[in-house]
Amino acid sequence: MAPSRIDDSEILGDCNSDLIAVKDKELANLKARLSQHAVEIEQGMPRAWIGSELDEGQYLIVLTAEEKLEVELAARDYIASRRQISLLTPTSFPLPKLGPRIRLEREQLSDGLGFIIVRGLKPSEYDSHMNIVLYAGISSYIGNKRAIQFPGGPVLSHVIDLSSDEDREKHRGKWIGTSNQNSALPFHTDNGHILCLYSIHSVPNGGRSRLASAQKVLETLYRERPDLIGILKDDWEWDTFAKIPTGFNRPLLFEEHDRTILSYQRRPLIGLSDFPRRAGLKPLTNKQIEALDVLEALASRFGLTFELKTGDILYVNNLALLHGREAFKCEHLNGCRRHLLRMFLKDEESEFPLPGPLDAVVRGMYEHDVEEEEFPWSLAPVPYILSP
Repeated sequence: MAPSRIDDSEILGDCNSDLIAVKDKELANLKARLSQHAVEIEQGMPRAWIGSELDEGQYLIVLTAEEKLEVELAARDYIASRRQISLLTPTSFPLPKLGPRIRLEREQLSDGLGFIIVRGLKPSEYDSHMNIVLYAGISSYIGNKRAIQFPGGPVLSHVIDLSSDEDREKHRGKWIGTSNQNSALPFHTDNGHILCLYSIHSVPNGGRSRLASAQKVLETLYRERPDLIGILKDDWEWDTFAKIPTGFNRPLLFEEHDRTILSYQRRPLIGLSDFPRRAGLKPLTNKQIEALDVLEALASRFGLTFELKTGDILYVNNLALLHGREAFKCEHLNGCRRHLLRMFLKDEESEFPLPGPLDAVVRGMYEHDVEEEEFPWSLAPVPYILSP
């Protein structure tokens, strides 16, 4: 569902107005908490940033011709060894030149901007198997654990445009996820530590990626709308969209282990017109809806919008950044359509304790037998199921 346009001046209001009754003592506590944020950001969390102030040289890693050749040779050697992709590691996928560079740049994910882009691959030059091996091989230098994306599912999934009339007819009776449609995606987070997307084919009209610093959003929220902090920290009722209708309660904002984490998705909280939440769940209050709109407004205000070009690999700290996407025109040119490969990684070297409700979900995604990992080249939509 495309986010509605929101006037910041209307939604953010004025903390000194009569509409927001916050006691002086509470404001003092909030200011102290905001001051503490600045310290926390220096202690292992990406810093707050404003998209308009960034230069792509701060997050873009462009492969040299030598590094591209090195990656391609490593992929061909690995394929020739006939080992399964799930056993791929930096040891079995040696990159003596590019590897150290990737290892150094991955610090951006935990201590810098919270994201990086690797540019220089040419997906059209490789077959499907080699594209997966290249992607998994480079990604092994970012994180040493790969997540299963839904119970019993693969570690690799495809974000592909299935919005044409032909696709809708082919998948009649199945709900096609918003990520597989051409409508805009509002800002949100996913489950998992590191989101990574490999662009097999981009589109010329629209579909630009959007990122926003959760720390910047929260810093502003504490100053401009402190009345919403408690609402975000309260339990919200989520839908799982499982075959057996269930729901669970979880906050959107966590302040534990000396870190602040914003974790939410709009669809499980408000549903969609063509795929509503189950009838037994309570509708959101006006204040909860306002809180979601404020988060969207702030993320749009401070976020970065950029083109994820064909061949780019995007790595995002999912615990520190919000992400979204612009709408795009459905164009299947020369048999090609917008197509990305998606994985969720974890770097155990930079891992930190998560709040209990998040830890229960995220930990299970990475606890599995590596040899059972699947890397399918399947263009069918995957199930959308959330775990409590």
